[in-house]
Amino acid sequence: TSTQIVNFKVDTTTPGFTIILAQDPVGIGTLTIIVTSDEVLKATPTLTIKDSGNATITATLVSCLQGTYTYQAAITSSNADGTATILVVGTDTAENQGIGSKTFHVSIPRKVVIVDGEGQTGTVAVTLKPFVVKVTDSLDRSIPGHIVHWQIIESPSTATLSMATTTTGIDGTTSSILTLGTKSGSYVIIVSGSMEGSPLSQATFTVTATPDVLNDIEILPDIPVPVDQDILFTAAGYDKYRNEISGLSYTWGKDGEIGTLTSSSAGTSAALHTAPTPCSGTITAGTLTVTGSRTVEIVYGELKSVTIDSKLVTVEMQGTQAFTAQSFNQNGFPIKDAAYTWTFASTGIGTLNTTIGQTVVFTATKTGTVDLQVVSAFGTRTATATARITVVNGVVHHINITPATA
Repeated sequence: TSTQIVNFKVDTTTPGFTIILAQDPVGIGTLTIIVTSDEVLKATPTLTIKDSGNATITATLVSCLQGTYTYQAAITSSNADGTATILVVGTDTAENQGIGSKTFHVSIPRKVVIVDGEGQTGTVAVTLKPFVVKVTDSLDRSIPGHIVHWQIIESPSTATLSMATTTTGIDGTTSSILTLGTKSGSYVIIVSGSMEGSPLSQATFTVTATPDVLNDIEILPDIPVPVDQDILFTAAGYDKYRNEISGLSYTWGKDGEIGTLTSSSAGTSAALHTAPTPCSGTITAGTLTVTGSRTVEIVYGELKSVTIDSKLVTVEMQGTQAFTAQSFNQNGFPIKDAAYTWTFASTGIGTLNTTIGQTVVFTATKTGTVDLQVVSAFGTRTATATARITVVNGVVHHINITPATA
């Protein structure tokens, strides 16, 4: 009997894997993953990826060359921000199973947040300090290299942005500069990013443009005014772009015998009691070294229209109703010294206390309807207005009973 000794070596070493990523962190798009093994494998290793929410990220083998395996994973907006894990499992020719893993970071643009520049106030037509935003993921980590769009959505007049499209820097920030338009008011700018699948939250800047320095003062009204009337004049200050400047108080004055001028306590207006005869002069209003003026023409005016204060009235039997007429000139001012004549279109249902004068009183004597007409006369012109009166029976107040006679 002979004995033969055979020496052999049993391979019990599990294969080791090296996992190389094309980038880390990764955003939306394709992530290339290269896997190599320190041993010859029996078959292609399996590769799975889970994001921080334990959702699977799909990966596909795209090539295998001399023990180097290349996979591509699709990162979408549905994947969770945070740490994702790659797990590689493979078996060598001795049936030893090896496992390799690697973590990487998913960071997808989710938000555009304001860093600086919101709520500014500046004079019209000036350039404001930069608007600065940062693009971040849901974990508030900065996203570099992301394209951001800037848009003016509300503007009282044409304004300009230094850049309509910008790209975030290494710290995730980017900026644009607004030059205000020439009109005062609110200007609103929205800033948005671009992402496949779902839009990023937007950032909104609202800034206020205030008027420039006082340039001129306008006094109104700018029409001829009638004699012997109280006329209210108002002043408004404007910058060189015709933006009205609020909160100004004015010192008022007049030149010429046009009447008596009385300034309001706030200085924003003045009442002129006009002269009793036609003339002309000037009213001035000044503040902050600027003075505005308005030429005032005082005229008799021409009669244009007449109105009655009550046009449709109902009067009970034996009741009374007053009617007052008012004449106006071509500029809508009341005429003080017009003459009035009142007449009925038909007679028989009531009487007037007088037929001349600005106010008359009607007394109802019979049921029915009648038109009351007034004719206004001033100078060589006349105007007419009509009121309709309806007389009705009133409620019963008492009943008289007379005894019958035999």
